[in-house]
Amino acid sequence: MMIRPRLKAAVLLFSLSLFLWVPGMPMGAQSFRGEIAARVSVPLQDDAHSPSLGGGQVLIIQRAADPHWLEGLDISVSLEGDDPVPPGAYALVIFSDVDTTGEPDDGFITMGGRQWASHPILSAAPVTTTIPIRNRTTGHQPREGIEIASGEIALQIVPVMKGMPPSIANRQFTVSLTPRFSIRGGLAITLTGDPAVVAHAQELLEVRLDRVAVDADGLIVLDPGIYRVAVQAGNLLEQSRNVAIESASITTLAFEPLEPVARVRFSLPSVAEVFLDGVRIDSRVPLVREPGRHLMLIRLGDFTISRQMILEAHQEYEIGLDMDVLIRRH
Repeated sequence: MMIRPRLKAAVLLFSLSLFLWVPGMPMGAQSFRGEIAARVSVPLQDDAHSPSLGGGQVLIIQRAADPHWLEGLDISVSLEGDDPVPPGAYALVIFSDVDTTGEPDDGFITMGGRQWASHPILSAAPVTTTIPIRNRTTGHQPREGIEIASGEIALQIVPVMKGMPPSIANRQFTVSLTPRFSIRGGLAITLTGDPAVVAHAQELLEVRLDRVAVDADGLIVLDPGIYRVAVQAGNLLEQSRNVAIESASITTLAFEPLEPVARVRFSLPSVAEVFLDGVRIDSRVPLVREPGRHLMLIRLGDFTISRQMILEAHQEYEIGLDMDVLIRRH
C-alpha cells in the first residue's frame, strides 16, 4: 500500500483553514479538502489494514463488489512515536457518502460527503470507534449505520490546534481497520445442464429447508448449522441433500435437472430380434424412451415372446431372457 510522504510544516500550516473542523458543525452534506493517502476496499481480505496518515491526509474506504457479510468496521487511531502531542491537537473525522470518482490522488482536492462523526485524538491512548454498516443481505440495519453502497467512507486526520510547531505538525498516525462480519451465512441453489432443460426447471423449481418452503431466487441467508435441502422441479428434478452453513460464507449447491426419460439396455443373444412398439431395434445399443406403457417383442428362432412394460422417468432397465432346460423321464 503506497502512502504519501509527510507534508512539510509550511505547506501543512498554510492548508489548515481549508480542512479545519469546528465543533458543532452540522452533520449534513458538505465539502472538505484533503490529500488522499491510501484506498482500501471492504470486506477487507485480511484481519486488518494499518496505513499511516498525517495531518490533512485521507484514507478512502471503498465498497468491494460483494460485501455480503460486512456489518461494521472497527477503527483505531494511534500516534506514532514516543513524543506526545497536546491533547486535542488533532481529530479523527469520518465522512460517509463520499464520491471520489475521477478525482486524482495527488495533492489536496475537494471532496463531497456527509460528516458522520468526529473524535478528538488524545496522545495518551488510541482513539477507537466502530462504524456500523447497514447490510440488506443479512438484515443488519442499525439506525445510525452507514449505507456503504451509497458511496465511499473517508477517514481524515484533521489538525484542530492553530499555530502548530513543525515537531507537532509533522506527526503521523496509524489507522487500523478491522471488519466485523455477520454471524450468518448463505445458501445458493443453482441448476446445471442443458440450458433448455434448466430454463424449464427454473420455472417449476421448489425448494424446502427442513420441510419449510423458501424462496430460492437469490441468496438464502441462514444461521449457521446443518439443514436438509429438498428441491423439486416437476418431473425434471427431485433430490434431497444435507448442507452445512458457516458464518460469513456462501455455500453453493448445484443440481442437474434431466429430461423425464427411461433408459433401457439389453442382455440377449446376438441372434435375437427385438421390436419395441412394432419397430425393430438394435439390441446392442441402449435405448432412451419416454415414460409410459410400451410393448416389447423378442424373437429367437421359432420362439417369440412379448410383454407390456411400464417405464418410469429417470429409471434404468435391463431386459433379458431367462430360459430353463426341462428334462422329463418317461
